[in-house]
Amino acid sequence: MRRLIILDLYGTIVKADKRDGVVRPGLQEFLDYYSDSKKVIFTDGDIETVEADLRLTGLTGKFDRIYDQRHCIAEVAYHMQNEKFRKILTSRGRGDIKNLEQACKDFSIPKSDAVFIGDNFYGRDCKSAEFHGVRFIRVPQYRTNLPDLDERDKTEGYVEYEDPTSPFSFMSLIGKI
Repeated sequence: MRRLIILDLYGTIVKADKRDGVVRPGLQEFLDYYSDSKKVIFTDGDIETVEADLRLTGLTGKFDRIYDQRHCIAEVAYHMQNEKFRKILTSRGRGDIKNLEQACKDFSIPKSDAVFIGDNFYGRDCKSAEFHGVRFIRVPQYRTNLPDLDERDKTEGYVEYEDPTSPFSFMSLIGKI
């Protein structure tokens, strides 16, 4: 069992397209099952919005720590650090990387004992896990409605959309991390 579970917030736990206070099915059971593991939120949102959304969903106090946009590192900073990632990351777009290594350090847990769960493959979530050497689990993006064609074109290849009437459940991850 992983000692540190890092979860993206928007599109993974709460809906990416609507602030309605609804969380992805099975989250509470998932959190209960992994009660011996540290659980943190890592998002690129601002702390005020994140805290407001956690209050709205009743999730305040359910996580050991919240990491927000202040804990992201500029993509260009690690391009210079690691030659092998330079080509991969520049081909996948610009943006900030979530500093997952900081979460591991804060809890004194090796990266090999951490897992990051997020909703995009070639975007920040996967890049962050890949760069920091943390196992990544991609879940379909949680939404109220399927995106329009323009949004689908912009995210083709790195976001998997699901049928909003039958969303992925965190229950399917119980006992598998």
